[in-house]
Amino acid sequence: MYLSETAKKLGDAGYRVDIYTVAALNQPSSIQILDTNVRLIYLAVDSREPVTKENLIHYIPQIFQQFNKTVAREGKSYSAVHSHYWLSGLLGELVCRKYNLLHLITFHTLGAVKNRACGDENEPALRIHHENHLVKNCDRIVAFTKEEKEDLRSLYRADTAKIDCIPCGVNQRVFYPLDRDECRNKLKIPEKTKVILFVGRFVSIKGIEPLLQAFSLLQKYPLQLQLVGGEESEAAAVKKKYFQAYSLRESEEIFFPGTVDQQKLRLYYSAADALVIPSYHESFCLVALEALSCGIPIIASAVGGIPEIVTPGTGVIVKPADAGELAEAISAMLFSKDIQILSRNDLRHSVSAYSWDRTAMQLMHIFEEYKKYSREM
Repeated sequence: MYLSETAKKLGDAGYRVDIYTVAALNQPSSIQILDTNVRLIYLAVDSREPVTKENLIHYIPQIFQQFNKTVAREGKSYSAVHSHYWLSGLLGELVCRKYNLLHLITFHTLGAVKNRACGDENEPALRIHHENHLVKNCDRIVAFTKEEKEDLRSLYRADTAKIDCIPCGVNQRVFYPLDRDECRNKLKIPEKTKVILFVGRFVSIKGIEPLLQAFSLLQKYPLQLQLVGGEESEAAAVKKKYFQAYSLRESEEIFFPGTVDQQKLRLYYSAADALVIPSYHESFCLVALEALSCGIPIIASAVGGIPEIVTPGTGVIVKPADAGELAEAISAMLFSKDIQILSRNDLRHSVSAYSWDRTAMQLMHIFEEYKKYSREM
């Protein structure tokens, strides 16, 4: 989402943007036109196994070679590299050294932060070592929140002078309120049933366990939980691990719609009574912006960008990993009406300042400042 939206805005502003990624197993290098001035370039690797997050580091030298071949073949020149995630940062550093380019990096998540936030996380020391190296040696770091900037300073000893806090955006032409009754009819939701929605990956750090535990405490209410996202295998693992422990029943009260595209996702947002974000950690939390843009309130952990996004009248902030407090917040918002929530239009308006135009403009400011500095040198 971040890449496609910012690349499109940069392309509209006249920048040429190439997004490099790894081709699928046994697929050749190829180029796909995504938008005005924006291309997606797949770099082939010689591998007998799928290239995954876990083994990608071993293929960085080969990917770098393919990058150099592409640049030479096309006669391309670049002004800057914006790396996303630490593994891309390693490739970005090689590229910037060879071609003397500005190196920006956005980590999205940090290994040390994940390990601190959730005991089930076990990010390896190798990752944290490379993140420390990249923090020290890149030119600029783009952080999403003030919390992330502080984590970079305290856990990685980052020079805060080279960190830019640039929040993410939301495309309000994609995420907007639909007729609630029509959406609920399409999803076959009973008339008097309240719906809480979860959107994300089914991993521990997203707070799946405290969410299900909280839901089990609310079974006296006509309440439904929609868990959007995740693969079938991940859904099966969630059921096996938690359903018996918390006396939960699939099909009667909990639904797993799977991964849905953006057009269909706004159907789920519009049908829900609240989005629940029970995460132990979030780097920013795009789904919070999407939900509010669709006119539904939020019940969320006080992590990442949540405290900046969830303002009075738009939702409730709770402590991470506290199932009891989460259950109380859901009950208070949906059944006792003790919490006053803004109208759907006002909820949508509350995030109107979070635009991808603003995100791209702030990125452009970094590029232009660097070009100015380079000329002066």
